[in-house]
Amino acid sequence: MSKRPWKKEKQKTSTLILSICILLISACHSNLLLAKSVADLPPVVAQSFSQQYPHTTIKSVKKDNNTFTLQFINNNRAAEASFSQDGKWLQTTTRIKHASKLPPNIKNAFDSSQYASWYINNISKCEMPNESSYSFEISNGNLLDSDHSDAFLQTRRLSIDRNGGVKIYQLQ
Repeated sequence: MSKRPWKKEKQKTSTLILSICILLISACHSNLLLAKSVADLPPVVAQSFSQQYPHTTIKSVKKDNNTFTLQFINNNRAAEASFSQDGKWLQTTTRIKHASKLPPNIKNAFDSSQYASWYINNISKCEMPNESSYSFEISNGNLLDSDHSDAFLQTRRLSIDRNGGVKIYQLQ
């Protein structure tokens, strides 16, 4: 039996406190890096973004080659906008949570398609300078084979333009 049983408890408590401190420091450090990456935007990109989306807060920024992709919340919806390095707006993609939030012509186009009975996994609105469309990731549901795997599962991506035109893409 140890002469000082309280010493082991004190050591465990110290280790726990140290772990929590490291976790908090790393969380603060990642926030600083996030703030730094937002501040590192070229002024022309920051200005274009704030003109197009004046009342939003940027959540993250990614730079891929000469394109900046900014993730943000717009009207309580997650969105992602891409800008060229010279500040030209390229596109915005906004997640739509429910089919009930779709414009009537888009919902009617989907409901009239051969995939109306399929399960909607994800809906997003894609806006570009000269066009906009709605993208649906869909599947035919949970069709299990005798081994209980999704051997019969089919997935598609539907793109419906603002005029109700439907394009179908096979997903792997």
